[in-house]
Amino acid sequence: MNRKLSDEHKKNIADSMKGNKNMLGKTFSDEHKEKISKSCKGRTPWNKNKKLSDEHKKKISKSHKGMLLGENHPNWKGGISCEPYCQVWSDKEYKESIKERDGHRCLNPECNELYDKLCLHHINYIKKDCRPNNLITLCISCNSVH
Repeated sequence: MNRKLSDEHKKNIADSMKGNKNMLGKTFSDEHKEKISKSCKGRTPWNKNKKLSDEHKKKISKSHKGMLLGENHPNWKGGISCEPYCQVWSDKEYKESIKERDGHRCLNPECNELYDKLCLHHINYIKKDCRPNNLITLCISCNSVH
């Protein structure tokens, strides 16, 4: 439920947060802030009340090993990454002509344009299909999710 706060309520919240105050408007002493800081050290971000030993962290790491590999990865496409590319794929001039055709920009409409490095993407995911109408220019960020 989204409810709008009155200007007065917003001001009260802002006033209570000024300085070294908590949500209830109480001021913390330096000693108390130090205690809070010490109690938070070594806690995991997902469970602030639980401290994990190095041994436990290694155990968790081991148990998660391989969880996002192969068929378990959300981007798994049946092993197509191991297939060879077409012969023209090694022709830099051919690739440059596709990028030129696309205006040397990422053609993903949802691109946040953080990366300048461009690459080519096979629209139908078939690496041997290097026809110009099956290739599109994407930035490395967009290509990693397609």
